[in-house]
Amino acid sequence: MASGVIRGEMRLSVGKEATTVGTLYLSRDSDVVVSTHRPHNHAIAKGVGLKGLASEIFGKSTGLCKGKGGHMHLFHRTKNFACNGIVGASFPQVAGAAFTFKYSAAVMGFSLRYRPVI
Repeated sequence: MASGVIRGEMRLSVGKEATTVGTLYLSRDSDVVVSTHRPHNHAIAKGVGLKGLASEIFGKSTGLCKGKGGHMHLFHRTKNFACNGIVGASFPQVAGAAFTFKYSAAVMGFSLRYRPVI
């Protein structure tokens, strides 16, 4: 594995594409998505650029995290996308995002509205 073009192992989300598309079809850039250790399908559905995603997987400096995150530690600020390589470790990230939204609404004086998913 160490001598290949991709460092380490690769955990794909093959077979989960339909649930991802169904879940994120109506998502906006402002919606926060925190994925698991198999994040590629979520990143693509969220609109993260394929060039940056592929560059990160191959450890290139043009990657989403400058090639240092690998395929399980992706982050894209403007698309509000993050993931974590540890199973179950996404919950603190999601709780932090929820707290930020609630705090921002209270401090900035705007209301949070839930838009219906049709």
